[in-house]
Amino acid sequence: AKCDREGNFVIGSYNNNHRQDKLNIGGLWRLNKHDLSFEEILDYRFRCSNTIAFNEAGDEMYFCDTPTREIFKFKYDPSGKPSEKTLFYKMTDSEEGGPDGATVDTEGGLWEAQAGNWRVVRHRPSDGKIDYVIPLPLNNPTSCCVGGENMDTLYITTARHRLSEEQRKEQPGAGQLWAVKLPDGLKGVPSTFFKG
Repeated sequence: AKCDREGNFVIGSYNNNHRQDKLNIGGLWRLNKHDLSFEEILDYRFRCSNTIAFNEAGDEMYFCDTPTREIFKFKYDPSGKPSEKTLFYKMTDSEEGGPDGATVDTEGGLWEAQAGNWRVVRHRPSDGKIDYVIPLPLNNPTSCCVGGENMDTLYITTARHRLSEEQRKEQPGAGQLWAVKLPDGLKGVPSTFFKG
């Protein structure tokens, strides 16, 4: 879930049984800041909503149905439906896991936590190619955001709930919050709060 740059709350649903039934039953919804109306904004269904992020100008939205391992970019209108869906990035067959939470920087880059793939990556805004990789000593980063006094610290949330006891011993940092300085010159875009 994220707020768009106008302060509307955008939230995607999740099929808790998606690994077994593989049913596309989830929807992407927006809570309008003016009248608190709730509307479905995507014209298709999915299994596992993730990677919701908005560029600094607020006219582009990123979204991923994690099991597909594809991130899409849309033109975004805070009072209309996302349009012009284009494939932004697709994980390769040799990579593990899938796209999870994400944020953007002031240069338009998309920072994406790759759950199950031991890393957070930055995608170039022009073509989705990865230009920075933050390798982690744990396999399940779940999301990221930028903060700190200079907006140059990437905060990374991680999970441990699916790890065995042995894996937890091998990954003692799993389940913790991590902080990493962004590459020189890159700054994050402050999160927008709900304005309803």
